Amino acid sequence: MSQQDRDKWNRKYREKLKREPSFDPEPNPTLVELSTELTGGKALDIACGLGGNSLFLARLGYEVTALDVSEVAIDYVRELADREGLSIHPERVDLEQVSLPEETFDLVVDTYYLDRGVLQSAQQGVKPGGLFFMETFLKTNVGGKDGHAPVRDAFKLNPGELREIFKGWEMKLYREDEEAGTVSMLAVKKG
Repeated sequence: MSQQDRDKWNRKYREKLKREPSFDPEPNPTLVELSTELTGGKALDIACGLGGNSLFLARLGYEVTALDVSEVAIDYVRELADREGLSIHPERVDLEQVSLPEETFDLVVDTYYLDRGVLQSAQQGVKPGGLFFMETFLKTNVGGKDGHAPVRDAFKLNPGELREIFKGWEMKLYREDEEAGTVSMLAVKKG
């Protein structure tokens, strides 16, 4: 990621925290919906932002590695984790350059960050029997009113693409919502 991208995300998070100094980040609603499937262990939160998913997972008993390009976000996640005594290890990384360890995580979470190369590397980071949760933008012909800012097509998956990327995994949930312009998936790595 370029310095320009990092600066953009730092600015975005700094402005958010300035407007709402005691901001309590919310986890992804679909991830919450699937909480009965989440049994603890080691989790990786890719592009964690202000930490809603990381905090949620740590409260469920996961030891979370939280990655993001923004030091503003990482510092905030660290502050919240320290305040609650949660097992979260925030790291500022260039997600396009990060080297993820293989077969290390019981759960990988990726919400609204799409880099197909990182996605492939993250798949390899899941232990056999482990889970991968993803929710991101979907290319549709419907003019979605989902509350998201406009997103370039390069950052959207084609219909069926996520299922194809995870061919060979067991699908616990696979949902393409054309109206909202999103795709959600919870998959188990076989082996």
